[in-house]
Amino acid sequence: MDKFSKLLESGKYSDFKIKCGSKEWLVHRAIICPQSEFFTRICDSNFKEGVNSELDLSADDPDHIEQMLHFLYSGQYNDLASDDPNSDSSPARTGKLTAETRKLFMYILDSYGTHPNAPGNDEDEEESEDEESEDEGSDDELEDDELEDDEPEDDESEDDESDSEDEGHPIAGRWGIGGIPRPRDASGASDQGSVQQSSPIPVDITGLLHHVAMYALGDRYFINDLKLLSAFRFACCLPEKWDHSLWAVVEEIDNNTSPDDGTLQDPIIKLCLRDSVRLLSDATFREKLTSFPAMELPLLRKHCLQANEQIDELKELPAIIKTLRAEVKIRGSDVQYLNAKLSAVKKTVRDKILPLTANWSGCRHCGVAFNSILEEHRSIESNVIVLFLRCKKCGAKHHRGGNGDRVEW
Repeated sequence: MDKFSKLLESGKYSDFKIKCGSKEWLVHRAIICPQSEFFTRICDSNFKEGVNSELDLSADDPDHIEQMLHFLYSGQYNDLASDDPNSDSSPARTGKLTAETRKLFMYILDSYGTHPNAPGNDEDEEESEDEESEDEGSDDELEDDELEDDEPEDDESEDDESDSEDEGHPIAGRWGIGGIPRPRDASGASDQGSVQQSSPIPVDITGLLHHVAMYALGDRYFINDLKLLSAFRFACCLPEKWDHSLWAVVEEIDNNTSPDDGTLQDPIIKLCLRDSVRLLSDATFREKLTSFPAMELPLLRKHCLQANEQIDELKELPAIIKTLRAEVKIRGSDVQYLNAKLSAVKKTVRDKILPLTANWSGCRHCGVAFNSILEEHRSIESNVIVLFLRCKKCGAKHHRGGNGDRVEW
């Protein structure tokens, strides 16, 4: 595609001219016509545009037409405000419309209300696997220590090191995998933003208006791939919460798209539904909403459906609570039974171990008069309890046969 972009820049081998205001481009029918039914009909017709191989599109903005042609030759289009220091190079801003992007676009529009979940991060998966392996290793070390350690032990915990592992990690940028905003939980917090709080990202109204304009061009000139990419990037650039400045974007959508085309309108409606109770309680918002009937009716309808779903969920709560209480009662009886059985097992083991101390004049390690405590280690998963006598002064273990007394039930 880069080679095609050079053809647009040089105009070499061109066979058609497009004019818009003071700008003109020498283009190639073999490139623009297969992607646009509009250009196909123009070039194949007997109208003067087809006969003279020249088309005047001065009714549109020259910069937008230039980006549309850039898309036809490269599969992407750039932001007009490319000198913005806060701009990034994510696919949501400058990415090509790949097969993956097509799928992500459809996923965004379907689930924009909770921000789409990006594909799994390989690094995160590797970190979780490392943590699991470390946990397994620590369990093995603990079991070996219980059965074999004859030396005094240090009771201090080393958990402080693991607690500090997540400190100082930079907050991930707004864009996740493939230019998709990172997934957020019900509270709106990013999955990687719990350590630090990032400042709110200003609404990119200029970028949103540019994507609306590119979508309108794609619709007007029958360039479906341009519509897909511009709608994808539009959804990605929307903020996480409604902002009053978005009314300018709503107006642009209303003026440049068909009333029955909700591709750009639906993500904004879902954005409003996140806080629809507060927004619809605002007289200013309601008054402004009446200016856009194509958005007003779908928003109110979906707000009512959402409210009815919440009411239905509340109606189900008493039955759910009743069921949970019954389960808690059953579990409570089970706990009482198991605690009684556990106490009996522990008493049996104590009765076996404590008489051994009668022949111990002192600790086998520090030599002081033997004064011990009974230490218990459990493994509920394997139904095993291991009891040791431990010197109160130095912590050395004393057990029968070197392995303690193990009881299974």
